[in-house]
Amino acid sequence: MTNTTNNVSMKKGFTMIELIFVIVIIGILAAVAIPRLAATRDDAKMAICMNDASRFVPEISQYYTSQGTLSKISTMTNYATGVTGKANGFLADTTMANGTTATYSCDGNAMLDFAVSDVNGSVAIDVKRKTTGLTNNADKAAEALVKQGVSGTSTTAKQYVLGGNKIVF
Repeated sequence: MTNTTNNVSMKKGFTMIELIFVIVIIGILAAVAIPRLAATRDDAKMAICMNDASRFVPEISQYYTSQGTLSKISTMTNYATGVTGKANGFLADTTMANGTTATYSCDGNAMLDFAVSDVNGSVAIDVKRKTTGLTNNADKAAEALVKQGVSGTSTTAKQYVLGGNKIVF
């Protein structure tokens, strides 16, 4: 007597329904994950921009304190100047003096103006937020930069008065 079950070969595998369910689940996960990753990348770019722009006033203040005067941006800071397009940095290597303005750009968005003025014989830098032509993330970043360390409620401008005299060794 022979056993007929040994002659029948058993094939194991996934059914078509199981494969379709897996593909649908992967599609749903991708639809949720990809926009979140893109948003995270944009947020990271703005965080880099905010960090770079927030260093500008302290660097200028340090230079002014040590030298007693202002100079070109490239002399006073480590910023890349003369850069346009999608790069970060100031648009021109401006010589900072009373009445001049340097514009900070990030990822193709001109975000902030740094304007030098004379306030009762002291040098001041007015940080003004650009309010037109910004992406939503750049607008939020510019607003946050202006508000950093501000006790008031202004979201468009802040003034820093530089102090100190030339350090002589």
